[in-house]
Amino acid sequence: LVAAVILSAVKIRVPGNSATVTGGFVLLLISSVLLGWQATVMIAALSGIAQTLILSKKTPAPIQVAFNLGSLVLSSLAACGAGSLITGTNPLAALLLSATVLFSVNLLLVATVVSLSDHSSLWQTIRKCNFSSFPFYCVGAVVAYAAVSTNSWRSLTLLASSLVMLSAVTSYREVVELWDRTRVRQS
Repeated sequence: LVAAVILSAVKIRVPGNSATVTGGFVLLLISSVLLGWQATVMIAALSGIAQTLILSKKTPAPIQVAFNLGSLVLSSLAACGAGSLITGTNPLAALLLSATVLFSVNLLLVATVVSLSDHSSLWQTIRKCNFSSFPFYCVGAVVAYAAVSTNSWRSLTLLASSLVMLSAVTSYREVVELWDRTRVRQS
């Protein structure tokens, strides 16, 4: 739980818009395989709260906290369900499917709220979304697979996976900031 809160609090801005991603979803994927949907939903709820409240530049409205918590819980629950359909056949494929569903359901929920608030069509809002964070989810699924495929030292594996993901998040942030600085200089 502590690792999920820490990874969820570290936000990385997605290039091209104001959206952010966190590394907390990796622990959601790991928990969906090792702990089941009930624990995953609890971790998702805590991660949603941490993601919204910790290290925020401005204090979010209670409705934002509730939406982020609900969005992460629903996305995680859908990801658990999708992954459980093929877990026995190929764990990596199950985790990649889970990551794809987690990303897609979250995208749909956020795009719906944005389109309602902007009075635009849902399809236009989805088309404007920046999909550059999807590879991040795929890498997270591979990290989760490395964690769950190791049968011994599970807690050490979870910690190591968390540290690897935190390093990836930090590296990704540096690349994004460099890309933004380069783009500003070229303008």
